[in-house]
Amino acid sequence: MRVHHILKSIFFSTGTAGGLARVTALVLLSGYALCAPEHSMQPVRVCEVLQDLPAYNGKTVAVIGRYSFRPTGYFLSEQICDRKLTTGAFVWPNVLRVSFDGKAAPKPPVPLEVDGGTIYRKLHAIERHTALAHIRFGTPDYDRWAVVYGRVETKKEFLAPTPPAHADPAKFDPAPARLVTASADVVIFVDAHPDDQ
Repeated sequence: MRVHHILKSIFFSTGTAGGLARVTALVLLSGYALCAPEHSMQPVRVCEVLQDLPAYNGKTVAVIGRYSFRPTGYFLSEQICDRKLTTGAFVWPNVLRVSFDGKAAPKPPVPLEVDGGTIYRKLHAIERHTALAHIRFGTPDYDRWAVVYGRVETKKEFLAPTPPAHADPAKFDPAPARLVTASADVVIFVDAHPDDQ
């Protein structure tokens, strides 16, 4: 892609998984990197949150990872983190449950500006060990790369003195924390690296 200064659209999802409408937000790119204003948010990875969960608990952040829709809900995940999150011998899945709550969630800024250069750098690192699922007879919307804006909340299961009996990472269960977000309007799908277009 031969570009010096271009306007590029990042798509936001709206509605349900059954029908994803899209609206666009314009972000300024210089070459291949986002020329982010000083007040733009720096996205963090799922692994970064989980490996320092007490510090992130209660904080409002933009988290990048594999965004998955399953019968049990919506999730952000990575397959492998540098360090495992454990309670005794129990190993927690590298997962944040995404909870939509228009009343309790932090109100997103308007416009919601996230540093695009950081998005692509962190996505490149995530793709080294995390793959999107290819579900037979499914649609690509079951697994997407995405950035989600919300507040991190440690789940009561993680704080309990006795850990769960077992974990099922394939079903993203049990998640040690959740990301409380206002609506699907603040789920930013990342479709490709700029140099792949």
